[in-house]
Amino acid sequence: MAIQSDSILIKRSLLFSRYAGIAVTILGIAVLVGWMFDIALLKSVFPHAISMKANTASSLMFAGTALWLLQIGQSAKKRQLGQVCAWVVFFIGLLTFCEIMFDWDFGIDTLLFQDPVGALATGTPGRMSLRTSLSAMACSIALLTIDKELQNGLRPAQLLALAAALICIPTLIGYGYEVNSIFGERTAMALNTGVGYLVLSAGILLSRPERGFLAVITSKSKGGWIARWILVMCIGVPVCAGWLWTIGENARYFDAAFGKTFYITVCAFVFMLLIWWMARNLHQSEERTQAILENVLDGIITISEKGVIETFNNSAERIFGYTTVEVVGRKIEMLLSDAYKKEQNNFLSSFKKTTVKKVIGIAREVEGRRKDGSTFPMDIAISEMWLGTQRVFIGSVHDISERKQAQEAKTKLAAIIESSDDAIISKTLEGIITSWNPSAEKLFGYKATEIIGSSIMRLIPPDRTDEELQILERLQRGERVDHIETIRVTKDEQYIHVSATVSPIKDATGKIIGASKIVRDISERLKNQSLEAANKELTISQSELRSLFESLPGLFLVLNPDLTIVTASEAYLNATMTKREEIVGRGIFEVFPDNPEDITASGVSNLRTSLDRVRQNGVADTMSIQRYDVRRPDGVFEERYWSPINSPMFGSDRQIKYIIHRVEDVTDFVRQRQDNAGSEENLRARLGQMEAEVFQSSQKVQAVNMQLKAANQELEAFSYSVSHDLRAPLRGVVSFSRIVLEDYGAKLDDEGRRLLNVVCSEAKRMGQLIDDLLAFSRLGRREMKAADFNMSTLAKNVFASLDEITRDRVKHFKVKKLPSAHGDYAMIQQVLFNLIANAAKFSSQEPEPSIEIGAKSKDGFNIYYVKDNGVGFDPRYASKLFGVFQRLHSEEEFEGTGVGLALVQRIIHRHGGKVWAEGQPNAGATFYFSLPIQ
Repeated sequence: MAIQSDSILIKRSLLFSRYAGIAVTILGIAVLVGWMFDIALLKSVFPHAISMKANTASSLMFAGTALWLLQIGQSAKKRQLGQVCAWVVFFIGLLTFCEIMFDWDFGIDTLLFQDPVGALATGTPGRMSLRTSLSAMACSIALLTIDKELQNGLRPAQLLALAAALICIPTLIGYGYEVNSIFGERTAMALNTGVGYLVLSAGILLSRPERGFLAVITSKSKGGWIARWILVMCIGVPVCAGWLWTIGENARYFDAAFGKTFYITVCAFVFMLLIWWMARNLHQSEERTQAILENVLDGIITISEKGVIETFNNSAERIFGYTTVEVVGRKIEMLLSDAYKKEQNNFLSSFKKTTVKKVIGIAREVEGRRKDGSTFPMDIAISEMWLGTQRVFIGSVHDISERKQAQEAKTKLAAIIESSDDAIISKTLEGIITSWNPSAEKLFGYKATEIIGSSIMRLIPPDRTDEELQILERLQRGERVDHIETIRVTKDEQYIHVSATVSPIKDATGKIIGASKIVRDISERLKNQSLEAANKELTISQSELRSLFESLPGLFLVLNPDLTIVTASEAYLNATMTKREEIVGRGIFEVFPDNPEDITASGVSNLRTSLDRVRQNGVADTMSIQRYDVRRPDGVFEERYWSPINSPMFGSDRQIKYIIHRVEDVTDFVRQRQDNAGSEENLRARLGQMEAEVFQSSQKVQAVNMQLKAANQELEAFSYSVSHDLRAPLRGVVSFSRIVLEDYGAKLDDEGRRLLNVVCSEAKRMGQLIDDLLAFSRLGRREMKAADFNMSTLAKNVFASLDEITRDRVKHFKVKKLPSAHGDYAMIQQVLFNLIANAAKFSSQEPEPSIEIGAKSKDGFNIYYVKDNGVGFDPRYASKLFGVFQRLHSEEEFEGTGVGLALVQRIIHRHGGKVWAEGQPNAGATFYFSLPIQ
């Protein structure tokens, strides 16, 4: 059992030891100086007193230096030098001892200085006394073994230092009592020699105050306190009583017999009081210790070296079910399960043989056995304690059954939390996060080390702080918050939809100390719900649009690129005497073949040629009036004349998705021309009839225009809504792709990381397409604010607003004198920006990119142009330039979305102007737009 030392006393002891070494060294040097200059006061302290010999002074100087060099904390070199000094002292003492005991003469007595013949109390000139040589040898060996420790804990250095002190004390007492017979008969020990070696002995003893038998004296225990008092009393009382005896007897106050009686009586009385006081303190200490042992919750068992139980406290009785009488005197193995009996014996046997502490002082978990035979887990810590020469082991036993069960439950709970797909977060009632599982890290992006200790408000959007405060208030009232759907913020400031359940956490007393929150990401669910709603709305809108289309008064037929019929308007079905369910899904030429009785019929071939041009060129194709007979329900073909227009309709992939076949039935018109009615009256009647027909046609056109306007508005609203709804899933794609790259990038190969980067870039590109689509959609609804402005200044300002890299790339930028314009300033600024940016982009691969802006006036219009020397384009595809998402170059060649020129066309058309382009491959391009002159 470790003894707790008094730290203040230890510090003072070490300080005394250090100063003792210095003092003894100075004493030795001072005496040598006295011998060098024959100063009697330095050699003998008092006039006509015994002088310290020169070799004694040398030994004290070396011994004091050795003590200082061997202090705790000194370097290895200093300690080696200290041992050399100790060896010097040892040989001085040993040689002198041999000279005295064997009457030898090594010549060391007068090696340094000559001692006069007849010096006081000196048998041989210059030779130290026998006591001095013994003290020198004892102190030197103590210095050489200062850190050695025996198996029982004793230290030879302390015993030797104590022996040296006991040699010196009688000499000092003799000087104090003035009893010359104590000094010796031949060569006596000088007073300063006795003091020097006594101080040196004390310094050696106190150099390691926490080790050996001094550990008890310097301890904070009751035994240490008593030991210090006994030490003082054992030295002080006999010395003082003896001094009084000597003084009284020398002064003839009483005779020797009375003095002896007085000395014995005083010593006996004082020591009786001391014994009583010690016994009382030890009794009280033992009672307190026994009370503690009997009331401590852990079982305390003392065991002999042979493993026999000696004491067994109340808690041990409660834990094991045995009474003290049943176990004292029996082996400790009876309290251990079979699996641990042999192990325990091996540990104790090995420790007694090798002192290797595999068990001693180390708490470990073992399996105990109760009286009823049941086993249980327990912690046992065995400590070693010496009672004199007898070694005793003290075992501290703690039943950990409940703790093990709690640990198992905690481990299972921790495993559930760690493996849960839901984010599980614990927090205090003040909202400070205390735990954070891996799913929380995955959901919010924060690592546990980043977020634990922070406020839960880091996850709360600014507009929802009141919501969290209300949750905390409900928790403080002990309420549970179930399945609230809300919004939270991730580390990268993304807003996510979550479902949260919050429960209070209580301590063992039932007091609410915090909250546990289970959070589930419902963004995917809401996204799916939104997509389902959007799909449903889209289906409804498509159905409404189809119904609207089919009810239009015009003659429309919708074809797939493979020329199968998709749908037709009611007017078309009536004109062709067909039914929708009979023609949808069939080929147009299967439903509408040539009249087999007309060998000159060319309707099928002409229509096929026109449709092929549409499919090949992607532009509308207007046909001349065609004779195309229609088969009646009875199978007979009826002569008909038509005016057809075939127009492509593009999908999101810029490919033709449908072909709109629109016709006008001009059969009556053709027949009337063929009738050639010649009379004036017939002509007037015909003119009147034509006016009426024109009026009716205009009415129909107006109604159709109104229906088309409504359809366009509905389509714009639908496009705007879909564009907005697409933003949320795109943000999710980008965010989750970035999370995968950051958290799992190291686990992916190069191809996996490349594909994820492609996903991110394509999602961002899709976002840009949506932005451009919204801008295009907004443009149709924006109110125009017309004003006059300087086009030359506007063109220069637009070029200056381009990014620095683009501006630097254009080597030549020229703006000719431009006429002022009248229109919406912001819109025309957008037109110039798009055209100039396009010119800079498509001329960037030229060695000397150049842009020229000019204008001319013609037919009431100002015609402006933007010219570049870039890659140009094939004039055959000029009509595709201004379509939405139409591109003549791949994105790998030139980036862009294909909306910029569509915006230009829409703005110019709203101003009543036109836009067109001219160019040749690799010969540059010129874009024109016209604005009316006001």
